[in-house]
Amino acid sequence: MRLQTYLATMALVLGSAACVGSLDTMTGDDQMGDDGIDPPTSVARMMFDTDVAPMLTTACGSCHVGAVDAVGDLSYNYMGADGVTGYYNAVTMDASVTGGFDPGLSNLVNKGLHDNGNARAWSQTEKDAITEWLLTEADERGIDLDPAPPVNPTPTTSREALAQWSGCMSVDDWLTSQVHQWADKGSERGQCMSCHNQGAGGFYATADDNNMFEMNRYEIYITTFFTAAPINVADPSQGYQVLLNESKLRAKANAVGHPAYNPDGGNQMQNLRNFYDLTKGRITAGTCGPAGFPAAPPVTP
Repeated sequence: MRLQTYLATMALVLGSAACVGSLDTMTGDDQMGDDGIDPPTSVARMMFDTDVAPMLTTACGSCHVGAVDAVGDLSYNYMGADGVTGYYNAVTMDASVTGGFDPGLSNLVNKGLHDNGNARAWSQTEKDAITEWLLTEADERGIDLDPAPPVNPTPTTSREALAQWSGCMSVDDWLTSQVHQWADKGSERGQCMSCHNQGAGGFYATADDNNMFEMNRYEIYITTFFTAAPINVADPSQGYQVLLNESKLRAKANAVGHPAYNPDGGNQMQNLRNFYDLTKGRITAGTCGPAGFPAAPPVTP
């Protein structure tokens, strides 16, 4: 019903504009709002600006506004430092906040009571408003939140390759290889899991080894450790394969705004290579589970 209301509102606005279309535009009029800000160009953006942004200002602004990944700031500044007009770009840039526009994976929807009880949970009405916005974003962006699993043994796209890899990942291999030790990896601001225990920045690291495995099978987190590329760059029609994303892990080690760490300190990189080899072996042997990312959990009422 909310989406229909927004569509009706936009139709009324467009219809009204048509009625005055013959009027001369005043000299110097750039056809923007009085505040110089372009009006929303989509239903989803209108929903965010009208419904979601005011809630963020009231409930979240005291803790989560500021430079994203500011070194030394242990609160996660997912709302950015550009004020209300910058909320949209800041929020939508982080898949852990939006869940890849899947409400079941969105920390913005599912965070609940936090900060030792000092930060409240959303009311059901507020949660519904955020959920409707996310689903509208997914629809407008052409994101299929329930894609059919690939049937071709040789993936034909990078998404199919990662879905096949996700289905082939084994928790036994994960634990044997000790990939979960990435959660313990030290940086100049503490262990990785001290900032990434809810997926901040697209990296999910937690002290719960099994949970870390399961979360890293989701599409929004799997690219921390793995990436996909054509088997033959000159001829992508030959299919796609999954590779270790070592370049990303090494680049992040000294990235501006991120706590520095030694990518080769400890055994984490070798552990990841071992897990990659075991998973690759499952694909070669044809012993994988069904291809596909895990289904997102339902939004809790």
